[in-house]
Order: sequence, then structure tokens, then C-alpha cells
Amino acid sequence: MEMAVKTKVVSEELGVNPTTIQRWVKYFNIPCERNEHGHYLFRDKDIMQLKYIKRQLNLGLPMSQIELGQASQKSEANNVGPEQQVTVAELVQKFDTMFSRLEDVEVQLEKKAADVVSVQILQHRREIDSLHKKIEKLEKEMEQLKAAKKEAEIIPFKPKDKNVPKRKWLASLLSLF
Repeated sequence: MEMAVKTKVVSEELGVNPTTIQRWVKYFNIPCERNEHGHYLFRDKDIMQLKYIKRQLNLGLPMSQIELGQASQKSEANNVGPEQQVTVAELVQKFDTMFSRLEDVEVQLEKKAADVVSVQILQHRREIDSLHKKIEKLEKEMEQLKAAKKEAEIIPFKPKDKNVPKRKWLASLLSLF
């Protein structure tokens, strides 16, 4: 006997809100059983239809263009040879495989982006360290210049004139007479 599951279980399986499932059931007239409380009960074929609807919506089709129903599926099957006929389960499996590959690519892309950011951060860190060393060197040179300026202000500047001969006081006194 086939198990029937509630809306919440199906919504978790499909990754959509339970009210979305209910809206799809009403819009596409999916014949679902109901329990004594009026809650939908979904069988495997109902879940497959809901998965099909979700895939079509994810591809960008509006709900008005999504077709369900046995008649359209049979007419499509008549146009295709037996070797080309694919079951819904096979399509779901292929879709799931492609979806998991896409998720793997997204994970790899995120990892690569994180690696690039890490390399950039390390490069910026090196540049910041280099600038920090240059700033420290400039600060030391400024302190040395300030100290030299203070010393120059403290010691008065006395120019020595070498052209003026030194006279003794007695000689200069005698030269006056």
C-alpha cells in the first residue's frame, strides 16, 4: 500500500512553503486525498507532479504555461520513439544529478572567492606593515631634527672673524699716544 504524506512533509521535501503547495494543488486541480481534518494527503504521483511544477517554475515558466495531465503526456509520448521515451523518474533523477552538480560548482566558486579574498587581505596586510615601518622611520627622523633644532637654539652662534688680529691691551693703549 502506498503511503500518503501531509503538506508539511512535501513542502520540506521540495523546499517551498506549505501554502505554496496548497496553491499549486488548487491552481492545477491536482486530485489529492484529504484526511478527516481537511488536510491534503499526497501520494508519490502527486509529489512527482509537484516536483515537475517546481522545476518548470524554476526554469522561468509562468504557472499559466505549465501543463499537467495525462492527455498531454500521452500525446507527447506518441510523437517519440520507444528508445527516446524517458520516464518521469529518470527525468527527476537527471534533474537531481544536475542540481547537485550545480550546488558543487557553487561551493567551489565560494571557496575560490574566499581564497582570492584571503590572498588580497594578506597582500594588503603586507602593504600596511611596510607603510607602518616607513612611518616609524619618519617619526624617528623628525625627533632627531627636533632635537638638533633645540640644540641649535640653546647654543648661541658666535662667528669667529679670522681677519681681525688679536691685540694685546697694552699695545692698543700705546697706539693711542
